Amino acid sequence: MNIVNDWEKQILTAQDIARIFKCGKNLAYKIIESDDMNAVRIGSTIRVSMKSFNEWIDNKGFLLNNEETFDNQVYTLEEIKDILKIGRNSSYNLLNENNFKIIKLGKIVRISKKSFDNWLNK
Repeated sequence: MNIVNDWEKQILTAQDIARIFKCGKNLAYKIIESDDMNAVRIGSTIRVSMKSFNEWIDNKGFLLNNEETFDNQVYTLEEIKDILKIGRNSSYNLLNENNFKIIKLGKIVRISKKSFDNWLNK
């Protein structure tokens, strides 16, 4: 059993969170520092436990697929526009109808892939 690999699956970096939400690392740091995530700062680095991240996601009501990796779990607004072949105003109107789970990260909006796909396939 490799202890380091076991811990790597339980700890997220700001870069991991940026990858999950398709945002910049600076925004990921702001999310970690301003929200309810229990983070540990070690010098200039910051780490978040997977448990704390999952609790934060659950508290936001955001739906993610039950996979070991969080990659490709969200859509950006641009991706929604491309999938549905609609314009910017129509995409914002669609978001405001609350048909699927969204999360606001500062000025950035991310859409739960799972809830969007469920809505689209109705």
